[in-house]
Amino acid sequence: MVRGEFLIANQLKNRRVSEFTKVGLRNFIREIVNNIVIEKTRGIINDFSRENYHPDALFVRLRPGSLGGKARGLAFLMMLLNSEFDNCDFPNVEVQIPKTIVIGTNEFDQFMESNNMYEIALSDETDEKLRDKFVKTKLTDSLKEDLEFILKDLKGLIAVRSSSLLEDSSYQPFSGIFSTYMLPNNHPDIKVRLKQLCKAIKLVYSSPFTKLAKTYAETLGQIIEESKMAVVIQKVVGKEHGDRFYPDFSGTASSYNYYPFATQMKPEDRVAHLALGLGKTIVDGGLNLRFCPKYPTLIRSINPKILLYNSQNEFFAINLNQKVEFFEKTDNPFLSKFNLDIATSDDSLKFIADTFDYDENMLKSSFTGEGYPVITFNRLLNSSLFSLPELITRIMEMGEQSMGCSVEIEFAGNFGQKQDDIHNFYILQIRPFLEHVEHLTDDFEEVDKEKILLHSVKVSGNILRQDIVFIKPDKFSKMKTFEMRDAVNKINSKLVKENKPYILIGIGRWGSKDRYLGVPVKWQDINGAKVMVEANLKDFQIDFSQGSHFFQNIVTANIGYFHINYSSKEEFIDWDWLEKLKVVEDTEFVMHVITKKPLTVRVNGRERVGSVIKPD
Repeated sequence: MVRGEFLIANQLKNRRVSEFTKVGLRNFIREIVNNIVIEKTRGIINDFSRENYHPDALFVRLRPGSLGGKARGLAFLMMLLNSEFDNCDFPNVEVQIPKTIVIGTNEFDQFMESNNMYEIALSDETDEKLRDKFVKTKLTDSLKEDLEFILKDLKGLIAVRSSSLLEDSSYQPFSGIFSTYMLPNNHPDIKVRLKQLCKAIKLVYSSPFTKLAKTYAETLGQIIEESKMAVVIQKVVGKEHGDRFYPDFSGTASSYNYYPFATQMKPEDRVAHLALGLGKTIVDGGLNLRFCPKYPTLIRSINPKILLYNSQNEFFAINLNQKVEFFEKTDNPFLSKFNLDIATSDDSLKFIADTFDYDENMLKSSFTGEGYPVITFNRLLNSSLFSLPELITRIMEMGEQSMGCSVEIEFAGNFGQKQDDIHNFYILQIRPFLEHVEHLTDDFEEVDKEKILLHSVKVSGNILRQDIVFIKPDKFSKMKTFEMRDAVNKINSKLVKENKPYILIGIGRWGSKDRYLGVPVKWQDINGAKVMVEANLKDFQIDFSQGSHFFQNIVTANIGYFHINYSSKEEFIDWDWLEKLKVVEDTEFVMHVITKKPLTVRVNGRERVGSVIKPD
């Protein structure tokens, strides 16, 4: 008490030495002191030193300098949860951030200068040669020694993530542009684990200088060499299932819903996306569950066959047995994709799936391992496990009030063994969410349908354009989307060189990493487009995904966006008129045409209705 250690003293005061063995007494005192140390380090940024390092410290800064956007958001989250979040409202769920270690930007500056990396970084070298050059360089001996010291206690899977100064800013969030590497961190030799970690750090350092990052920065008018990079080393959320590791659920949530999918919903009612396994499914534009936190049970009113068709059928996990030496050759080599049969054998669907009955054409509550699973997350949305919609809303409100703007979060979680157990919810990231400010067309009068090329009720933008690049609907095949991407890339390159922005029309999702959901373009493949259209066909109807990083970058770059739903009576594209225009280039799957006079892209931003009007 005299030394001011009241918390420790109060726990010791009423206990007697006679209650313990010598070893038991020592362990009891050590556990009390340990818990107090952890509590004192919670909610603050702890600067690393070997003398004072505690393995259970939640947030550690390993090197000085800026934390970068992503790490700054995590530190903000930690402090917010520690000071403002009341866990009493959610007694059966533990809310926290994962253990985080940050290498500040000073180390990046030293790395770039001591290895003379700016010359190759700012050159036109291929991404493969760029990464190879970065991997062959050296990190400082002191950093490697400190990393090895930390790895002695840092057990389990880790994510090595970028945290650039440009990342997660209020106006250019750079979503998914820079690299993240998931490492099993399970080799018995700590030197091998250290080598893999150092390689991942150097690859993160190289990511601002890839073709993708440079192209996107150019679109936003940013100077990429001004982007200093911090690195986040973060414990991966999940459970071990044999040789696989993944969370029971992951997701994203945004303050603003660009495309409400029910009449009672408003854009400010927020939107969230959920998936089984790692969040790569969502941010890459794969199939996932989209819902509104204010109206979470509306999904029950959707036709069961539509739910089945759009239900997640694959998930991402970390392969614990993957042996990779040269993982600079590929992105995330330790990640693997698995089908739902594997999730069924892992017993991962019991809390998140329902069963589709083909005989009765209906969904039956819960999934026991028989029949076809449909991932609905009904137990999370109807609060029988815990109230995920309410929890998301609470965290979003805290973030919005503290940041003074709309926000977006990424999260993941694990269920307890039983329904009444404590469940874990981890917030992985928070960032400002850029609301797209549409230009309003004041004179949005009625136009004859014959004069409209396409019409949608899910739009943003207000532009004039003459060049149109589109996927031929009669040639579209989800087995040929790589060929379509290559054709779009070639036409885009020509139009960018000629400084001719254009309208881009595709089938399914643009930018999806799943080739069967649309054309898997990257930013440099379509960076000249100023209007993007995603259309469905009668036999290919894919729900759009505003939870993906690709979509966020479309919004950031102020690109007009239309989604054309085939089954909607309001929305359409006049494909016949398109094919009669003057042809500039005609490939097997893609056509580039041009009009004599500009088309008018018109949007009522308030009503989210828009059209592309044919020229007179």
